[in-house]
Amino acid sequence: MRAHAFIDWDDTLAENIGFFRQAIEAMVDLISRELGLEPHVVAETGNRLDLEIARTMGLTRQSFPTAWSACYRELCHRVGREPDPGVLRQVRAHADWAYEQPQRLLDGAEPLLRWCRQEGFEVVIWTAGDPEVQRAKVVRSGLARLVDAVYTVSRKTPATLREHLDGRPSHLTVVVGNSLSSDVQPALANGVWAVHVPADTWEYDHAPVNVAHPLYRQAGSLREVPVLLATLLPRRTA
Repeated sequence: MRAHAFIDWDDTLAENIGFFRQAIEAMVDLISRELGLEPHVVAETGNRLDLEIARTMGLTRQSFPTAWSACYRELCHRVGREPDPGVLRQVRAHADWAYEQPQRLLDGAEPLLRWCRQEGFEVVIWTAGDPEVQRAKVVRSGLARLVDAVYTVSRKTPATLREHLDGRPSHLTVVVGNSLSSDVQPALANGVWAVHVPADTWEYDHAPVNVAHPLYRQAGSLREVPVLLATLLPRRTA
């Protein structure tokens, strides 16, 4: 029987979080200068709203600009100012910039996908965000030839993973990703292998996980993942 690898994209196979942090720095600088507020006040408000809105809307294309537009409006109200439409357009432009940057593949990304293909795995990119945006990232990377499917959801939860597992045998399925909340927890909740590749993440990705769980494994880097998969899921063919 064939084995199945559900592999996260952003910050597992390709850089992503750095662009959003650059955009946040630009928005914090803009809003703090416009309203005469300390940058840490703007950052705390924006990060709080970013997390709240992401948890409400999911990681859609609109959640990030919505959060930081709301940050500007909230702080305008706090200092007794009317929001300036021109500043709101600048905030939106900074937020949009983060989605438009070409991604750099992380070390070991292509070797991992190539190994999975050679070993007969079904390779599924399992990612959160806007379907059009996420699929375009895979195509631009040049790795689409190594991928069988791209599944995109606004939230990666046990329920959405269960839906997309679609009856695949749990003992032949693995989820690989950097997020404890979006990759590891859903995998363990569905009784499939979880290979955690730790990376710098934001609070949305944080979650308590039982590292002693029999289905949990941690890889020091992407280059260690094939060795782990070879141990967990001995060679299978379609």
